[in-house]
Amino acid sequence: MSVSPLVTQPQRKLVKAPSSKNNLKKLPVQNHELSSRLQFLLFIQKGFSFITFCLVMTTLGLYAWTVYFPRLWNNEYKKLETLQRYERHLISTNESLKNQLAQQAEKPETGLSNPNPTQSIFLTPTSETNPRPKNTPKNQISSPNSDAIAY
Repeated sequence: MSVSPLVTQPQRKLVKAPSSKNNLKKLPVQNHELSSRLQFLLFIQKGFSFITFCLVMTTLGLYAWTVYFPRLWNNEYKKLETLQRYERHLISTNESLKNQLAQQAEKPETGLSNPNPTQSIFLTPTSETNPRPKNTPKNQISSPNSDAIAY
């Protein structure tokens, strides 16, 4: 026996009760206050929730203090050591180049000579045809009697 999807169930009719005010009963008012034991347990739960929150925050702070910051400091210190090593290498290379230039300058075949004051070149100053104006800050107040509304 198969049920056709078009078959509908019979509808029920709603019957209204006779309206009379005498049939209505008032429900007793329930007191929503919790017992003192339950209030105490809720207070304890709130306290432990706060303590748990504080412990989690303290744990995260201690982790940052003992693990994260030293690791970060160690990485930055390694970078510093690498930069110092690179600086020492540059200084030694620079000094060796200076030494090589000084040794080459001492050889007579290079054609270099000691400085002589008679060989110096002196330039006479030229007169400025277009003097530059003084640089003044753009946001500086030009006069104390300006119409400034606010500072």
